[in-house]
Amino acid sequence: MGAPSSTAAPITRTPASQPAAGRLNAKLAARPSAALAAQPSAALTAGPSSALAAQPSRLGGIVPRPGGGQPLRRLALIALLMVLFPATLACPGQVAAAEPSPAAPAAANGSAARGSASGPGASSAAGVVVIHNGPCNASTALSMGEGLFVVADDEASAPVKLRLYRSGQAGDSLGSGEIPERAVAPQADGHLELDLEGSARIGPLVYWIGSHGAAEADGKGDQGDKGRKGDKGEKSDKENKGANKAKDANIVGEPRPNRRRLFATNLGLTAAPNGKGMAITVQPVGRPYSSLIEDLAADRRYADFKLAAAALRPAKASDGLNIEGLAATPSGTLLIGFRNPLPGGKSLVAPLSNPNGVMGGDKAVFADPVLLDLGGLGIRSLEMVNGSLLIVAGPAEGNNKRSAKISPSALYRWSGKFEQPAERLRTFTPLGAEPLLNPEALLRDGDSLVLLSDDGKLDRDGLRCEELPKGKQRFRELRMTPLP
Repeated sequence: MGAPSSTAAPITRTPASQPAAGRLNAKLAARPSAALAAQPSAALTAGPSSALAAQPSRLGGIVPRPGGGQPLRRLALIALLMVLFPATLACPGQVAAAEPSPAAPAAANGSAARGSASGPGASSAAGVVVIHNGPCNASTALSMGEGLFVVADDEASAPVKLRLYRSGQAGDSLGSGEIPERAVAPQADGHLELDLEGSARIGPLVYWIGSHGAAEADGKGDQGDKGRKGDKGEKSDKENKGANKAKDANIVGEPRPNRRRLFATNLGLTAAPNGKGMAITVQPVGRPYSSLIEDLAADRRYADFKLAAAALRPAKASDGLNIEGLAATPSGTLLIGFRNPLPGGKSLVAPLSNPNGVMGGDKAVFADPVLLDLGGLGIRSLEMVNGSLLIVAGPAEGNNKRSAKISPSALYRWSGKFEQPAERLRTFTPLGAEPLLNPEALLRDGDSLVLLSDDGKLDRDGLRCEELPKGKQRFRELRMTPLP
């Protein structure tokens, strides 16, 4: 496996036109929800930033990450303690994360992003893996502060169960809650799976988005991960790839309207009614929106991407449509990241300028599309950290097996400036005896970055994790400190 490069090719900028400014929907203004009226978001009520007003394609608020770093003495002390007291620092359920390639760039604080591990329970400079009991398909997560985060499962139907965990603490969840059906208004078409893939917070509101992708025509699921069994080894990888691409060219997907959802809720924590653990409280805000793809297809700046046609193909087929990333900028814009398609081999980001208005029924208004060179990978997750956009990138097409032969996922950082390329920070290589991570959810927890692995297709005891009884299902967390 080749060493990751420190930079990618320059970003492609598409022709710009000044988008209309987003506005609060009149119906929401006249009849706001109690929570929204009591605690309006500063980002939503304040006008757009001067940068956004002057140049909307700069995403209004994404700025270059400032410099700085941690003292080397502190890092040396931590390394010494890890060597002298590995048993003391170990936590049950933790395994060491594999170190990046020696060619990987240094961490943001100037220290090397390399380290070695002494076995299960040890940590390294590359991070620590913790195993949580719960859904195998950890697809999106939100920080709740003080080390707590909420996880959603992309295989769930409405009402969607949410689970609460503490980062770095292996084992069972600390509480639960659910997104009620009225938040998403699902169609009773026999296919109720929402395929939730992204979430982002703007003020008191949390926005959730489905994949917006179609399923295979036989209804077995998404092309690649669930439908394609692959070759047994009689053909080379190159031959298989060519055959699969030819097969994909004629595939038509089966519509899944319930995956075409963007909706908002309030999200909070309270003591559980039985006094044990915590309960996640969820209150729907506004109305779910289901016309994002139509709005994008009608925008001439997005015409070359042929998103309406892509939406007719299975989500993970070649040139299909699959949304997996969602992040909020300081100015209140939502960044929608596509895993598929990959126009010209680049990843697409669509900035939604009026998310609050959309929840009140306004038509979606987009800023200029952004194309990022992520080495041929699609977007799996997005998160704003210290003014830059962190991106988890992975293969656009689904992989039935998780092995070292599969193109690994990678972590990138982008400053938000078109003239600057996205920078690859690390590649997620195999964790020793542990299978390859499948990072999908990304969040910040204090001075650490937390990535969750969607392990639904991971072999456990001869079965895929998602096929195991609920009590035996689990997912992995990779915690990296300090922030990249």
